[in-house]
Amino acid sequence: MEPLPFESNFFDEVEASQVLEHIPTQLRWQEKSRIRHVNGDHEYESKWHLRFCRVEVMREIHRVLKLGGILMASVPHIDVERQVMRWAQDPTHVDVPWILEAFDYFCNAWGGGNCKHEAHYSSGINFGFTRIREAYSEDRSILTVWLQK
Repeated sequence: MEPLPFESNFFDEVEASQVLEHIPTQLRWQEKSRIRHVNGDHEYESKWHLRFCRVEVMREIHRVLKLGGILMASVPHIDVERQVMRWAQDPTHVDVPWILEAFDYFCNAWGGGNCKHEAHYSSGINFGFTRIREAYSEDRSILTVWLQK
């Protein structure tokens, strides 16, 4: 992800409404480069790349928020009990659905965020929010979460 075109600590509030579910958890790709030509055959060297896109987006939002700033994020909610599956109805939704616990991962839960847990640091989570509120739409198809820097 390209950095957001704003200075650090710029916004009091960022709203991400029906956006985050379109961002993949990871991108993996293999880069091949020809290293030599032998008797008409090419030998290649390959290098694998891995990016944690959702982490990058959350890190950028954290960066552009002022201290005490709020991220208000709304995502489709999968309500298993009531079989509300809006997330699956949109073919542009990617990867694993966002659930409340996914937001907690960026709020120091399970060693994430500001905690110095190796698994989080290795995926780039070296920041942390505080979850201050969550709410569901009346039909429980939308989850809205408020996170504070």
